[in-house]
Amino acid sequence: MLHCGRRMEKNKRTMAGALAVFVVCMVLVSVLVASYADSVRYGVVTGTEVGLSVRSGPGTSYGRLGLIYDGTTVTITGEKKASDGATWYAINYNGGTGYVINTYIRIISGGLDDKEFEAYLKEQGFPESYWDGLKVLHAMYPEWVFQADHNGFDWNYAVDQESKIGNSLVQSTSKSSWKSTDPKAYNWDTGKWTEFDTGGWVAASREIVAYYMDPRNFLTQNSIFQFLLQSYDSKVQNVAGVERLVDGTFLDATVTDTDGKKIYYPQVIYDAGKKAGVNPYVLAAMIVQEQGTKGLSDSISGKAPGFEGYFNFYNIGAVAGGGNTAVKNGLIYAKGGTSGTGTSYGRPWNSRVRAITGGAQFYANGYVTAGQDTMYLKRFNAQGDNPFTHRYMTSVWGAASEGLSLAGGYSEELRQSPLVFSIPVYDNMPSTPCAQPTGDGSPDNRLSTLKVGNYSLTPSFSNDTANYSVVVPNSVSSVTITATPKNSEAKVSGAGNVSLKVGSNTVKVTVTAENGSQRTFTLTIAREGSSGGSFSVNPKYTVSGANYVSGITVGTKVSDFVKNLNIVGGYAQVKTASGSTKQNTAVVGTGDIVTIYYDNGTQYAKWTVLIYGDVNGDGTISNSDRIKIRNHILETNKLTGVYFVAGDVNKDGQVSNTDRIKVRNHILGTTPITQ
Repeated sequence: MLHCGRRMEKNKRTMAGALAVFVVCMVLVSVLVASYADSVRYGVVTGTEVGLSVRSGPGTSYGRLGLIYDGTTVTITGEKKASDGATWYAINYNGGTGYVINTYIRIISGGLDDKEFEAYLKEQGFPESYWDGLKVLHAMYPEWVFQADHNGFDWNYAVDQESKIGNSLVQSTSKSSWKSTDPKAYNWDTGKWTEFDTGGWVAASREIVAYYMDPRNFLTQNSIFQFLLQSYDSKVQNVAGVERLVDGTFLDATVTDTDGKKIYYPQVIYDAGKKAGVNPYVLAAMIVQEQGTKGLSDSISGKAPGFEGYFNFYNIGAVAGGGNTAVKNGLIYAKGGTSGTGTSYGRPWNSRVRAITGGAQFYANGYVTAGQDTMYLKRFNAQGDNPFTHRYMTSVWGAASEGLSLAGGYSEELRQSPLVFSIPVYDNMPSTPCAQPTGDGSPDNRLSTLKVGNYSLTPSFSNDTANYSVVVPNSVSSVTITATPKNSEAKVSGAGNVSLKVGSNTVKVTVTAENGSQRTFTLTIAREGSSGGSFSVNPKYTVSGANYVSGITVGTKVSDFVKNLNIVGGYAQVKTASGSTKQNTAVVGTGDIVTIYYDNGTQYAKWTVLIYGDVNGDGTISNSDRIKIRNHILETNKLTGVYFVAGDVNKDGQVSNTDRIKVRNHILGTTPITQ
């Protein structure tokens, strides 16, 4: 080893030799520093609320390439000093190199290549799309325990349930892509959203619901706390933690209660959690979420007219209805109901202590012990006998927001404890996390006109109908498609001049709204063969945008079904869902595939048979169908696709006991199902 500071004897070395040794030493030091600086390390963004700037060079004078946010893992390939002496890390960014200041990067000392932890993730059944986030968290906090909650629900089914109008809300000031454009939630003519709760809360879009329901979007050091199990644990929960969580809010105070006694909010909240068996940090986060950081709501002012001296810190029962505001109904509950005689959970809540303590017990009994033992499940109840009901709040980001507040109660010291997180895993999840929609502006993706030359569309044009057919003579080799958007900011693709081959031609016209939402219309343009002749299809049935053909009487034979399609200049073929051709004497059933051809053998259309109540596809409605609906409700065997639609006899978007009863009544002959 070369010792750069060793003593040099004048009688053995010249000054030139000493200088040479010094130079060699400095070169070696430089190499060692460069080697360290250029070695690949991993880090995680932490401590920034608005995002960390990624710049093209080491310093704020360089251009900003973009932002990365808390919890983002970065690969560090080197480090450099800025002109002001600050250290900047070189990171892999968008296929190139970017620079971030080191003060917001926490180095992951344990690395990410932990085969033992990978084996644990496999054992738990976490899909690989969960692994990156969990590996980072494990490297940061090796004592944390991650449990996979395999709830057995199909992902799209779960998102559909929470996307039903009124189940999930966002504020009216949110981006338009976050707001539902369902006709029940949005007036397409006026461009106004319907308010579902006081304070400007409107229905959430399916895309933003999917984003907040997808656990993979929240596997970061603070967001993970929405999955923390909520039981009281004296080893990791204390008054100091409550104090940290409520720092800077109205709860960081000593106040005089209605009995004249001084109370310290953090102590009251801690005692309430201990008594109810609930994590007091959860209670504090809930109160801040419900009342805001300033606590100005009449729910806890004690001065609301008619409810002087009453409090409802958790907004229990605070849902607008019966002509009352949400706040008033919450205070009615706090007072003991409309009669004022309710005594459950320590009511009447005529003091702050009683309200905080009683509300904690309400939450413990109604949610934590009922299986909704994480903030996520409190919001998205993917468990139990009545899933996707009994939600504590309708705010779509409620669990995420409360989770961040809850994280504030855990110091770095407390985070070294073996905290247990129960993380949902759904069946048939998309391969990558659902992205947060970002579009804003008008959501209007409708057309004022849709024309194919001067030819008639079947059916007539409507923005609510997605599929159309057009027949043109053999002499027409091309047509001009005209599509005019209702909103001048919307863009249309797929229109213009289109060349046609003989037979079926499919053209898709897509309208993209200002906020990025799309609506697609599919045109099936049939060019007749050279032999001429007319072609038409005028079924006595209904054909939906999903290409389901319905309105078919139970027990209809294939021959009668084809006859009722009223095909001129062509023919139809009926096959089972598995592809076997059905004979004319067979009965048409749900799931059968109907293909219509021109006389020249070119396909015109393909439809799927839908018979309400026939969920097993045999063309009848029997006990077998009733049992299949029951099994779907019990989640032992889920119905999907056209069979799910067939089971939704009352057409409310879900398969429930109501549908099972309707099938039973049909079998008994008391109330036949209308097709």
